[in-house]
Amino acid sequence: MAATVVLLLLNEHKGTYEHLIHQSTNMSMHALVVVDEVPEKDRIKVYEVESRPQLMTSTVPSNYKQHIGFLKVHKAASTTTQGIMLRFGWVWNLTFILPPEYGPFFYPNIISLYDSINKENILPPPPGRTFDILCHHVVYDRDAWAKVLPADAAIVGTIREPLSHFRSVVRYFFPQVLMDMRNTSDDPIEEFLLSTKLREKQSPKYTVLNNRLSFEYGVPIHVITSRNITAFNAYVNDVLDKEFSVVIIAERFNEGLILMRRMLNWNLHDILYALKNRNTYQPIFTVTEDHRKIHRQHAVLDYLLYEHFVNRFNRQIELEGESFQREVEHFEKIRQDVETFCHVNKSYNDFVTVPASEFNAEFRVDTFDCRLLHLQEISFTQKIRTRQYGSALWRPRRP
Repeated sequence: MAATVVLLLLNEHKGTYEHLIHQSTNMSMHALVVVDEVPEKDRIKVYEVESRPQLMTSTVPSNYKQHIGFLKVHKAASTTTQGIMLRFGWVWNLTFILPPEYGPFFYPNIISLYDSINKENILPPPPGRTFDILCHHVVYDRDAWAKVLPADAAIVGTIREPLSHFRSVVRYFFPQVLMDMRNTSDDPIEEFLLSTKLREKQSPKYTVLNNRLSFEYGVPIHVITSRNITAFNAYVNDVLDKEFSVVIIAERFNEGLILMRRMLNWNLHDILYALKNRNTYQPIFTVTEDHRKIHRQHAVLDYLLYEHFVNRFNRQIELEGESFQREVEHFEKIRQDVETFCHVNKSYNDFVTVPASEFNAEFRVDTFDCRLLHLQEISFTQKIRTRQYGSALWRPRRP
């Protein structure tokens, strides 16, 4: 099966989740678009990653952190980070928490866009196994996650600067409320952000426009709708700070990966990545710095959440000492070399050797690694589903 490119019902439904799920409602979430910029002839076939000899042992090294809960936040470098989790779990034959193949969201890679984990929206682990990794879309909830992840699981997330996040959201999801205003307003972004009435109609649960970062991090809905800063700060300090080992700042992605690598005791090979879900379409809406002041008022909790995690991120990096930035620079060079290799190698037998350094033992990257690095989310999810449960039958619906 070719790596999946889904522009599902984009023209027919104008890209809203509500058209796909509840025809009678008017939420504001666009149908998930899996953007694959690789031409069809160059896309990785799932079966191609099955042919490599098993070069690694089947047991995760004892010093590795192998139990991971990754919060996949919309439009915050999350698909790229998820790709790292998928590859790590695949290589070491770990067990993933997966949704039913045919669930309410029309895709086999979404646990829930509205709620946290429950017994209805995930599959049980295969016989004789327990879960190791959670990395598909679902809202964070400490108690719900604790019921399915091992007690020693490290919780990791990503977050993005809120105005940049908002810009990406409206560019990627085409929210219906803004689409409706486009023909009647000279500045639909400003009009929407200034409209308290419109804001109140946009429930945090069913929209990407109302403090979505905070909602996906599990901030209670009543806290979001009331903009209760005291309750918000209590949740951040009492829950998120205690539970999340690392929150990667999207604008400082490579630094975040090195911090995560050190926290999880992984190696540099484990955190190599290829960029995923990069939207190259021209924007329909223009979000500028002039919108920041009113956007901050509209999304005040997202700004507070982001600033909190940036401050914590800086403190964590400072504790890592002077070697940290050297490792970041070293990793950036390795990643660029690997990316170049993966785009020019032609033979199954090709490989590139990464020499030993103060941060890594010598390792090599071959064509198999390149294929895993560039395998898209749905294809990878279905590959894992086949390994864990014996089959993966889902195919994208066409308009």
